[in-house]
Amino acid sequence: MSSSTKIVYAFILLLLCSIILFSSGQNIPTTSLTPAGASVQVGSARQVAQTGSISITTIFTVGANTAQFHITGSIYCNTAVSTATAALTITYTDSSSTVQTITPTAAACTTLGAASFNNINAVVTAKNGTLIRYSTTAVNAPNYDVRVQVHQLSTN
Repeated sequence: MSSSTKIVYAFILLLLCSIILFSSGQNIPTTSLTPAGASVQVGSARQVAQTGSISITTIFTVGANTAQFHITGSIYCNTAVSTATAALTITYTDSSSTVQTITPTAAACTTLGAASFNNINAVVTAKNGTLIRYSTTAVNAPNYDVRVQVHQLSTN
């Protein structure tokens, strides 16, 4: 029997086992499918072709337990606009109840290139029952894209 035939038979066997398992009415907990230590995406935002500021927007509400999160964000200028800038800000409340703000240097949209984008890559601990939020500040009507993702790493 060739190896490709064996693979086909293994796939069919797996498919039949899945059908039998699911038709028996048993529930498979999804947590068993997540490897230990894996993060879970809990929030995301994607705004493209923006020309004005985005007011503070909630991307995730922290649950009953204080938890650790990996927050990534990017802001990219799409067109060159004289004296235009675009900045991304992330705010959250840390475990000591202190509001924290992450604001990298604004993307300079005057010339497209190395300075016309910026990123956030931060691991933070956010207090239970608080908000993780983002906003942008646009100066002189740049055309820009912004993306933010929040992954929960653990609960404390």
